[in-house]
Amino acid sequence: MDLIPFLAALLSAIFHAGWNAAARSRPDPSAAVTATVFMAGVISIPFTLWYGLPPLEAFPWLLLGILFNTTTLRILVAIYRMMPFAVAYPMMRGTIPLAVTALDFIFLPMGFHGALALLGIIFVSVGVILLAFSGRRQESIGWKPRHRNALFHAR
Repeated sequence: MDLIPFLAALLSAIFHAGWNAAARSRPDPSAAVTATVFMAGVISIPFTLWYGLPPLEAFPWLLLGILFNTTTLRILVAIYRMMPFAVAYPMMRGTIPLAVTALDFIFLPMGFHGALALLGIIFVSVGVILLAFSGRRQESIGWKPRHRNALFHAR
Protein backbone atom coordinates (compact mmCIF):
# COMPACT_ATOMS: atom_id res chain seq x y z
CA MET A 1 0.00 0.00 0.00
CA ASP A 2 1.23 3.49 -0.78
CA LEU A 3 2.13 5.75 2.13
CA ILE A 4 -0.34 8.59 1.35
CA PRO A 5 -3.51 6.42 1.26
CA PHE A 6 -2.32 4.56 4.35
CA LEU A 7 -1.75 7.79 6.29
CA ALA A 8 -5.08 9.19 5.08
CA ALA A 9 -6.90 6.06 6.28
CA LEU A 10 -5.08 6.19 9.61
CA LEU A 11 -5.89 9.87 10.11
CA SER A 12 -9.50 9.20 9.17
CA ALA A 13 -9.70 6.40 11.75
CA ILE A 14 -8.24 8.67 14.44
CA PHE A 15 -10.70 11.48 13.66
CA HIS A 16 -13.58 9.02 13.47
CA ALA A 17 -12.85 7.47 16.86
CA GLY A 18 -12.35 10.95 18.30
CA TRP A 19 -15.67 12.36 17.20
CA ASN A 20 -17.47 9.20 18.35
CA ALA A 21 -15.86 9.46 21.78
CA ALA A 22 -16.80 13.15 21.94
CA ALA A 23 -20.39 12.38 20.92
CA ARG A 24 -20.71 9.66 23.54
CA SER A 25 -19.31 11.86 26.29
CA ARG A 26 -21.92 14.61 25.76
CA PRO A 27 -25.21 14.66 27.66
CA ASP A 28 -27.02 14.72 24.30
CA PRO A 29 -25.12 12.49 21.83
CA SER A 30 -27.60 13.40 19.09
CA ALA A 31 -26.65 17.09 19.21
CA ALA A 32 -22.95 16.20 19.13
CA VAL A 33 -23.40 13.92 16.10
CA THR A 34 -25.50 16.58 14.36
CA ALA A 35 -22.83 19.21 14.98
CA THR A 36 -20.12 16.89 13.62
CA VAL A 37 -22.06 16.09 10.45
CA PHE A 38 -22.86 19.78 9.97
CA MET A 39 -19.18 20.74 10.32
CA ALA A 40 -18.19 18.01 7.86
CA GLY A 41 -20.58 19.63 5.38
CA VAL A 42 -19.12 23.08 6.03
CA ILE A 43 -15.57 21.75 5.59
CA SER A 44 -16.54 20.11 2.28
CA ILE A 45 -17.90 23.36 0.73
CA PRO A 46 -14.49 24.63 -0.51
CA PHE A 47 -13.74 21.24 -2.06
CA THR A 48 -17.10 21.23 -3.82
CA LEU A 49 -16.46 24.73 -5.13
CA TRP A 50 -12.99 23.71 -6.32
CA TYR A 51 -13.90 20.34 -7.90
CA GLY A 52 -17.53 20.99 -8.77
CA LEU A 53 -20.60 18.89 -8.19
CA PRO A 54 -20.50 15.18 -9.03
CA PRO A 55 -22.08 14.04 -12.30
CA LEU A 56 -25.85 13.56 -12.33
CA GLU A 57 -25.41 9.78 -12.59
CA ALA A 58 -23.88 9.82 -9.10
CA PHE A 59 -26.85 11.49 -7.39
CA PRO A 60 -28.95 8.33 -6.85
CA TRP A 61 -25.91 6.74 -5.20
CA LEU A 62 -25.33 9.87 -3.12
CA LEU A 63 -28.94 9.82 -1.93
CA LEU A 64 -28.65 6.12 -1.08
CA GLY A 65 -25.45 6.88 0.84
CA ILE A 66 -27.18 9.69 2.73
CA LEU A 67 -30.03 7.32 3.64
CA PHE A 68 -27.66 4.62 4.91
CA ASN A 69 -25.45 7.11 6.75
CA THR A 70 -28.41 8.82 8.43
CA THR A 71 -29.82 5.46 9.51
CA THR A 72 -26.45 4.34 10.85
CA LEU A 73 -25.98 7.58 12.79
CA ARG A 74 -29.45 7.34 14.34
CA ILE A 75 -28.76 3.76 15.44
CA LEU A 76 -25.36 4.83 16.76
CA VAL A 77 -26.87 7.64 18.87
CA ALA A 78 -29.53 5.28 20.24
CA ILE A 79 -26.88 2.72 21.16
CA TYR A 80 -24.72 5.41 22.81
CA ARG A 81 -27.70 6.21 25.04
CA MET A 82 -28.04 2.58 26.07
CA MET A 83 -24.51 1.34 26.74
CA PRO A 84 -20.96 2.46 27.47
CA PHE A 85 -18.76 3.75 24.68
CA ALA A 86 -16.23 0.94 25.27
CA VAL A 87 -18.90 -1.56 24.24
CA ALA A 88 -20.97 0.41 21.72
CA TYR A 89 -18.15 1.69 19.50
CA PRO A 90 -16.45 -1.66 18.77
CA MET A 91 -19.82 -3.36 18.26
CA MET A 92 -20.84 -0.80 15.65
CA ARG A 93 -17.43 -0.68 13.97
CA GLY A 94 -17.19 -4.45 13.84
CA THR A 95 -20.66 -5.17 12.48
CA ILE A 96 -20.88 -2.45 9.83
CA PRO A 97 -18.10 -3.89 7.59
CA LEU A 98 -19.82 -7.28 7.76
CA ALA A 99 -23.15 -5.74 6.75
CA VAL A 100 -21.57 -3.77 3.90
CA THR A 101 -19.74 -6.89 2.69
CA ALA A 102 -23.00 -8.85 2.74
CA LEU A 103 -24.76 -6.11 0.74
CA ASP A 104 -21.80 -5.98 -1.66
CA PHE A 105 -21.99 -9.74 -2.15
CA ILE A 106 -25.76 -9.61 -2.75
CA PHE A 107 -26.02 -6.54 -4.98
CA LEU A 108 -22.57 -6.22 -6.57
CA PRO A 109 -21.19 -9.75 -6.95
CA MET A 110 -18.63 -8.58 -9.54
CA GLY A 111 -17.13 -6.22 -6.96
CA PHE A 112 -16.34 -9.07 -4.56
CA HIS A 113 -12.63 -9.90 -4.51
CA GLY A 114 -12.56 -13.51 -3.45
CA ALA A 115 -12.43 -15.75 -0.43
CA LEU A 116 -9.19 -14.32 0.97
CA ALA A 117 -10.65 -10.79 1.05
CA LEU A 118 -13.83 -12.10 2.70
CA LEU A 119 -11.78 -13.95 5.30
CA GLY A 120 -9.78 -10.79 6.03
CA ILE A 121 -12.95 -8.74 6.51
CA ILE A 122 -14.42 -11.39 8.82
CA PHE A 123 -11.24 -11.67 10.91
CA VAL A 124 -10.84 -7.91 11.31
CA SER A 125 -14.53 -7.43 12.14
CA VAL A 126 -14.56 -10.26 14.68
CA GLY A 127 -11.40 -8.83 16.24
CA VAL A 128 -13.03 -5.42 16.63
CA ILE A 129 -16.22 -6.99 18.04
CA LEU A 130 -14.12 -8.88 20.58
CA LEU A 131 -12.89 -5.51 21.85
CA ALA A 132 -16.48 -4.83 22.91
CA PHE A 133 -16.39 -7.87 25.18
CA SER A 134 -13.21 -6.53 26.73
CA GLY A 135 -14.97 -3.20 27.30
CA ARG A 136 -17.97 -5.02 28.73
CA ARG A 137 -15.80 -6.63 31.39
CA GLN A 138 -14.66 -3.19 32.51
CA GLU A 139 -18.06 -1.51 32.54
CA SER A 140 -21.59 -2.72 33.09
CA ILE A 141 -23.85 -2.30 30.10
CA GLY A 142 -26.80 -0.96 32.06
CA TRP A 143 -29.43 -1.28 29.32
CA LYS A 144 -31.72 1.61 30.20
CA PRO A 145 -33.26 3.08 27.08
CA ARG A 146 -35.08 6.35 27.69
CA HIS A 147 -37.95 5.32 25.44
CA ARG A 148 -39.75 2.08 24.95
CA ASN A 149 -38.47 2.01 21.36
CA ALA A 150 -35.15 3.81 21.89
CA LEU A 151 -33.78 2.83 18.49
CA PHE A 152 -36.60 4.67 16.80
CA HIS A 153 -36.63 7.73 19.05
CA ALA A 154 -33.00 8.85 18.76
CA ARG A 155 -33.03 12.60 18.92
